[in-house]
Amino acid sequence: MLGDVALTPGAARVFLPAVLPLCPWVALSDLRAMKIRNLAVACLFLAFLALAPLVLPIPVVIARLAQGAGMLAMGIVLSTIGAMGAGEAKFLAAAAPFVAPAGARFVLALLAGMTLAAVATHRAVRATPLHRLAPNWVS
Repeated sequence: MLGDVALTPGAARVFLPAVLPLCPWVALSDLRAMKIRNLAVACLFLAFLALAPLVLPIPVVIARLAQGAGMLAMGIVLSTIGAMGAGEAKFLAAAAPFVAPAGARFVLALLAGMTLAAVATHRAVRATPLHRLAPNWVS
């Protein structure tokens, strides 16, 4: 099946330099203003569009784009019912093509664990004087 082609180490080496700078930008923007900028989402998506054909077969690229469209549809539903923000929905959709279907279970487990750790850390910091380090942050 085309969508089951795993991300090769070579592909990861190509994607990582393009994606890595975006992650701290998105995290800080989300913490500071509770917004994930459309520019960040567009950069992530354009990085996939530009680099994927260099390291993945075109049918796999198309399957991964369809995967991202599916995530966008699910994200819109979750955003509409208030389960997640629209920025998160867009960012997940832009990030989805980078994930091989064979690795989806691992990525979902990692996302769940990181989300729980982030919420716990966020709540813990809010209960200490450390929250004064970022007095103008919305989160």
